[in-house]
Amino acid sequence: MNLPPGDLALVVVLLAALVWVGCWARRYTRSVAHFTVAGRGMGMWLGLGAAVAESIGLVSIANSCQQGFRNGFSFIWLGLAVNLCISIPLFGIMGLGIKRYRATRVQTLPQYYEMRYSRRVRLFAGITLALGGVLNMAIFPIVESHFLLEFLNIPNSVVFDAGFFQFTMFRVVLAILLALAVFFTMIGGMVTVIVTDYLQSVLILMSITVITFLVFRVAGVANIMRAVDTHLGAAAFNTLSRRSIGPVFVVVFILGSIIQRLAFPPSLQKMSAAKSPEVVRKMFLLSTIFTQGRGMMFVAWGLAALALFGPEVPAGYDPKVYGRVVGGRLIATVVKGVPLIKGLALTAFLFASISTNDSYLLSWASVIANDCIAAARRKPLSREGHLRALKFSSIGIAVFIFLFGCWYTPKETILQFFYLTGAIFGACGLVTWFGLYWRRANSPGAWACLITGLVLPVGWFVFQKYFGHVLESEAHRGLARWINSDYAALWATVVPALAMIAGALGSRSPARFVEFDKKSLQ
Repeated sequence: MNLPPGDLALVVVLLAALVWVGCWARRYTRSVAHFTVAGRGMGMWLGLGAAVAESIGLVSIANSCQQGFRNGFSFIWLGLAVNLCISIPLFGIMGLGIKRYRATRVQTLPQYYEMRYSRRVRLFAGITLALGGVLNMAIFPIVESHFLLEFLNIPNSVVFDAGFFQFTMFRVVLAILLALAVFFTMIGGMVTVIVTDYLQSVLILMSITVITFLVFRVAGVANIMRAVDTHLGAAAFNTLSRRSIGPVFVVVFILGSIIQRLAFPPSLQKMSAAKSPEVVRKMFLLSTIFTQGRGMMFVAWGLAALALFGPEVPAGYDPKVYGRVVGGRLIATVVKGVPLIKGLALTAFLFASISTNDSYLLSWASVIANDCIAAARRKPLSREGHLRALKFSSIGIAVFIFLFGCWYTPKETILQFFYLTGAIFGACGLVTWFGLYWRRANSPGAWACLITGLVLPVGWFVFQKYFGHVLESEAHRGLARWINSDYAALWATVVPALAMIAGALGSRSPARFVEFDKKSLQ
């Protein structure tokens, strides 16, 4: 590991300071509500910092770099169009859906399903959310581990061989990242997550600004534009081009940006922690503006990698992994020889990993503890029992992700994996939207939506794992054009919506609509 002593000392000091702050903040965790939603007392600016830190995950950096490296400016145009035309007007200005959700005063999403549909729907939705959410999150530390190994120029050699199991450097880094996320989740829950995420956001934003300056200084704007024109051509500016993102995934991206707004527990849990529905709206508006600018910088890193290294996969790299780590290779190149910057960048990457993973870990653990374990019991859990369930759920998720990382083989881009696994709990978003705004929505419709939303994406992953090689053969290239990850994500989004409508209209089961008065939305 080529890390100078001064840089290493900087990493240790800043990480130790974060640990101290986390331990200090735990004194404010006095109940289960404090552990899961910070007592619903989070103000706008603290919530904004936490939301920004959560969105600047190391996996998000790797994803944006991969998109810039593969597709040029296309991903920027897509994100910009969706934010300007959909996210900011509907959610940031009108507060559509998100204010109503906060007005329900629920701690987790399936808790609302018990209010609106039934206890059994809540239990099944909890299982669906936990499965989809943990699978969706599983790729985070996996990608981050590969990214850090590339950034630090550490070969993935075998550290320990137990015969039946080998500990490689990848698995060691994976275990460390998961351990850090579990630590910050368990010491104080949402209170600790919010406070530490806020502090991390400051250092992360400072670091990426410095790194972006170095990227443009080393790569050069003229060289970047020349590389884009030479290697990607017109497709780099055309989001709908099949050589770029393509029309099918654009539709999936747009639908997902709306549906998953009310399906993603990590974000919804911060909404539940806010002081009021109006604070939620303001947080979303400002965080969307901040994250849009941040995303553009990371895509620019991918473009710079294209200019410096070219589009070919170097010898010794796995072609399916290279796009995920090219950002790490770029940053290692541009910070080389600059005092303390490599240590600052490593600290920022570690903080970016922690700030996202602890938020997600707490959210999915809350779903498992509140909506799977507690909802299945006839007697309520005690305070101590509830907190134990939350903490053991966090540990269980981390263990599962580690084992998944040992088994998983990349076959799609990071973004495709996000939306495929996101489709599993995307059905929960449909159930939420229909529940908040459609009076006819009922339990049979929710069951139909949740079941189809679970079966379709899981079935695709099983097919891809065991039969995907058939589509890779030369004889079936034409078929692969229609049977692929983009179409799988599209059908996993559309079919559950149709199932919800058909199930609700085709049954006589009564609906329990939750009324909202204007005062509850302030």
